[in-house]
Amino acid sequence: MRLSEIYYTNPDYYYTDKIYKHHYERIYDPLFEPYENLYINLLEIGVHFAASLALFNDYFINGNIYGIEIDPTYYNSSGSLNRELMKSYGVK
Repeated sequence: MRLSEIYYTNPDYYYTDKIYKHHYERIYDPLFEPYENLYINLLEIGVHFAASLALFNDYFINGNIYGIEIDPTYYNSSGSLNRELMKSYGVK
């Protein structure tokens, strides 16, 4: 399944500007297709609300998906990324 197809199954859940605004799926779909079922590690820099992490997590079913964010809004009081926010998007 293509990344864009996963996104459009539930665009409210996967609400990421990478698709609805920038249309990166045009680049991502052919670029990521050879890696879809492989055991990969993917690091996204700038995760915002983590919706794209959830999208990548559901696309790369055998992958490990990681994200970092500079905006302190997305961190909890201990300085870690807000795991509850990540879990709400299904991120491991």
